[in-house]
Amino acid sequence: MYRYALMELSRHGTRTAGNVLGYALAVSFLVAAISIVRSHALAAKKELDIPGTKFIVYVPAPNQDEFSDGGPCTDTLYTMMLDESCLSKIREVPGVTGTAAYLLFRKIEKGSSTGRSMAGLDLVHLGIWESFCAPKDVLSGRFLVPGDMDAVLLEEPFARATGLAEGDTIDAFGRRFRVVGIVNTGIRPARPDMYAPLEVVQEIVRRSNPRLEGGMNIILVRVAEPRVQDSVMKKVKELVPDAVLASYKCYRPALTGTEITMKLVWVVSLVIALFVTLFAAKSQLSSVIERTADIGILKAIGWSSSRVMRQVLAESAIQAVVGGAIGCLVAVLVLLFLRWGNYYGGQVVISVWIVALGMGLALAGGGVAGLLPAWRAYRLKPAEALRRL
Repeated sequence: MYRYALMELSRHGTRTAGNVLGYALAVSFLVAAISIVRSHALAAKKELDIPGTKFIVYVPAPNQDEFSDGGPCTDTLYTMMLDESCLSKIREVPGVTGTAAYLLFRKIEKGSSTGRSMAGLDLVHLGIWESFCAPKDVLSGRFLVPGDMDAVLLEEPFARATGLAEGDTIDAFGRRFRVVGIVNTGIRPARPDMYAPLEVVQEIVRRSNPRLEGGMNIILVRVAEPRVQDSVMKKVKELVPDAVLASYKCYRPALTGTEITMKLVWVVSLVIALFVTLFAAKSQLSSVIERTADIGILKAIGWSSSRVMRQVLAESAIQAVVGGAIGCLVAVLVLLFLRWGNYYGGQVVISVWIVALGMGLALAGGGVAGLLPAWRAYRLKPAEALRRL
């Protein structure tokens, strides 16, 4: 049966080549386009992981006037102190992959309306708060390390305003500190004048006001990926009703754009597959009509209707398999070229399941395209067919 199918396909080489080319184009576009969009999504996700997987939690103080001399704060508000139990509850929320304590303290000094602010960094959980201050932000000098109990980092604007540089000393919060580095963290929530280890700022807060209990005033939260951030924030809000949650919102339009692009690729791929299937069905039907007399002879010499039907379906399947295989090969070569060219940061994805999906689409199209012609051949009566000789 398959030998006869190959003979029939070779007899109509141009038509067969057209059908095979159609399947190849549809499959190669599907596999390459979806893979490229996924590669772009992975590259975008890598860039969005810093601003798009982190947010801060703090509780504004109900009476701001209590902090006339300063206290724990965010950019514009004084806040309540939080304890370890709050940190632990948030850590248990599904989708949260890490939490870290952050303590931002402002001291109003004589002759100053704003005072000076210092943030305590949890150096043990560097990866969680690296979007707020990280070694990559150092302009000169070095970053803080555990044990730097008398060392600080200065934000570049504060360093310029005070004329301080790496290696200088600064008297602040009743202590003298060495400036070990200058950083510029850009636009960040809860941005202070200077940074020190968390333990140092905790000691400063306790000495400033013994009534302030707790080890932090801001909790930094990291989630598994940007797409779950909104749901995690909602659950955290339920745990801490008085809390204010702040995060970057730039990941939303980027994720929306990626999702729209993926949907568009699927729609275009399916439309192309539909047209290819209809073209192949029309071509296969024309072939059956041309071979009406031949089919009549086959039935007259003993071929059953079901065998003739399988014959036509086999011809359609062979064209689909060959075209699908060529399309997958072309798509893989295109993706390898993109990978070698280091497009999307070298994260070009070649997924086995996407290639298998392309082949599955080709086979499904071949089956649909061959169904009507095969059914026509099945119902054809030998006497009616032989009258056309």
